[in-house]
Amino acid sequence: MDISVIIPCYNPGNYLLEAVESVYASDGLDQITYEIVIVNDGSTDKYTLLILEALENRDNLKIINQVNRGLATARNVGIEASSGNCLLFLDADNRIRSRFISIALRYLKKGKADIVHGNPHFFGDSSEPRFHTGPFEMNSMLLTNYIDACAVIKRIVWETLGGFDANKLVSGFEDWDFWLRAGKAGFKFQYVNETLYDYRIVNTSMITTKNTGDNLDSAYSYVLGKHPMHVGRALRALYFDHKEYKEFQAKPFQGLMSLAYRQSKQQVKYQLYRVRNVLNRIKK
Repeated sequence: MDISVIIPCYNPGNYLLEAVESVYASDGLDQITYEIVIVNDGSTDKYTLLILEALENRDNLKIINQVNRGLATARNVGIEASSGNCLLFLDADNRIRSRFISIALRYLKKGKADIVHGNPHFFGDSSEPRFHTGPFEMNSMLLTNYIDACAVIKRIVWETLGGFDANKLVSGFEDWDFWLRAGKAGFKFQYVNETLYDYRIVNTSMITTKNTGDNLDSAYSYVLGKHPMHVGRALRALYFDHKEYKEFQAKPFQGLMSLAYRQSKQQVKYQLYRVRNVLNRIKK
């Protein structure tokens, strides 16, 4: 099978239909084999249960019911029950754009990438961006997660990493931990500079309530504790990037010419990208 779309669902499921319909509206489904796997993670809300019941007879869709075990375990259970060579992670309150699957499979099947991700469109309780995505870079990713779980990966990535970490300390940050481990393992990320999914902002969502205070400190300590060597390198890189930025700000023309002299055109583009990231972090 070409691709399995994994959708964990827990109360409330009032957006679940939109998520499912966005998959059915994808381009080129008649040219590939696909399935949608919904994991009902112990929902008790009556409306959610009605929606799940209504979806039971849809084509290429199956529902797995389990007691509440958390997002990471729900994703892992859904993947274990799936058969796709590629996996798309879709939260029940989000939607994918029609081109996402076809674009991702094109990269993955040609061996150009192991993980494909793109830009979100933010909507819902707010349209203010929660993060600014871009190409994967380990030092930047260690500072903060800027790649959402809504991505398409080769199954081998999930198998190699042993799935999502289900430890409660990382609850709400499972995707960040997963991407860091994928980068550390040497898997190739492909960033597509195109809006590929709709990210719904819900003020009562898990990430909104988890991303504060002691929960945030505990999650960061746990996740970064897995990568001490990379954290040390990131801190050193941040220090030198800060120095580079100051010099660049003082003499931008000379700095650019120096970079052009020492590096290729592509390397200059990457260096400028890093400097811009440092500037954004300093402003914050």
